Amino acid sequence: MWEENEEEDEELIIPGSEKALSLIDSFASWDLGASVYFSESELEFLFHHFYYYEADGEENALKVIEKGLTVFPLSGFFQICMAKVHMDKDEIDSALENLNKASLLDPYNPELALMLSECYEEKEDLEKAYQALLEADEHNAGFNADLQIRMVSLLFEFEKREQAIQKLAVIIENEIDSEDFGSYVAFTFDTEDLIDALEILLEKNPFNHKLWALKGNNYTYLKDWESALNAFEYAFYLNEKNGNYMFMLGVCNKELGYFSGAKKYFGEAAEAGYKKEECVIETAICMNRMGDFLQARFLLQNLLTDQEHIFEVYFEIGFAYLHQGEAGKALPYLEKAADETLSLQAYVLLAEAYYKLDEIDKLVNIFEKSLEICQMDSDFFFCHFFGIFYRLDDIEKMRFIAQYETVENKSETPSLLHMVMQALITKSIGHSKQYQVDMINCFILDPEEVLHILETMDEDLLYDPQIISIKELF
Repeated sequence: MWEENEEEDEELIIPGSEKALSLIDSFASWDLGASVYFSESELEFLFHHFYYYEADGEENALKVIEKGLTVFPLSGFFQICMAKVHMDKDEIDSALENLNKASLLDPYNPELALMLSECYEEKEDLEKAYQALLEADEHNAGFNADLQIRMVSLLFEFEKREQAIQKLAVIIENEIDSEDFGSYVAFTFDTEDLIDALEILLEKNPFNHKLWALKGNNYTYLKDWESALNAFEYAFYLNEKNGNYMFMLGVCNKELGYFSGAKKYFGEAAEAGYKKEECVIETAICMNRMGDFLQARFLLQNLLTDQEHIFEVYFEIGFAYLHQGEAGKALPYLEKAADETLSLQAYVLLAEAYYKLDEIDKLVNIFEKSLEICQMDSDFFFCHFFGIFYRLDDIEKMRFIAQYETVENKSETPSLLHMVMQALITKSIGHSKQYQVDMINCFILDPEEVLHILETMDEDLLYDPQIISIKELF
């Protein structure tokens, strides 16, 4: 194969080394007419140097390719290089011409098959794209994950989901031990497909803790915390010394609101060697949510010099002070948190502090900033800011948010959130009877969700006599 050097013991050419610099000087001499011999591996280095690392080096890279094709006509490497140049310019037919020449020299090379497949996909000939991969895979002695992944992607394109899932399971089985494999496959395939493939593997091997952990990770992407918790419990049962599993059990418990259990797992994860700072922050978050604000602040004060986690530290100290009724002390921490990262949660908490301190101009300013990033979690944004302006009796802003939600919702029918907002606007303008009718219509659709929306907007709404009477009907 063309990747092999002419001499097995030939010195590796390291960019920036004396040999590399000498080669570049030799190329300059050759380009000026001097007679210079280059080995195949030296020309390969020069191509990569000029094409990928030197600004405006394409002209020299093409000269290297021409010399390589002349001196080493039986090497497919330079045909591949020429194809890469054409592909970068979207000259697909020319690239295919070079790749077909290379395939005569090494017809089942995986790299070549992947490039052929990419070209055929560009020409929308998916059958040929798949065939190129299949032939290389059938003649490949080992397991090539890149070939398999492209084949699975094409099987999904062909709507052959069952076949794709089976092959995806094979990829996971072969690659589960490779570094960062979990995140690699997560960005390649849909989470639901990965979970189905993992189900196939776990049916065959239910005692593989890595498979259970990967399944748990995928459920976290779906925010299905109950299923994630179940998967990580199996992983932990099979490997009780794994600090990662302890930490993820803490995360799942925290997300489900089981803060006491989460604290226990974060403590055990730290003892098992998981990152101490992250465990401390997560423990402090649990304490904040449990109302133990003083202890949360005590833990976090020791991390104020930790720049890696400074946003979380500022945010949670601000959260603690704000919920202790000390908005003035919370304000500098929340302002620093908002300066550190574009965070909707930080903006909302900062707006609450401004509301409590009666700094309405600053509140409106942070609301306008939040509009720029409200897509991060639009329902969170709508509920919290609508609730603040409801408490301020700012009907204009309430109407603006309700209208904005309609645009963001992109649906012909109003959402339940929009219906609740409209009902509260009706109440604010003094139409109490219509408010009761509108709110009953909301409760008919989903009483639990209505109560959740109201609590998020303003907890006091749950004690509104009209809401209490309506809730009794359901």
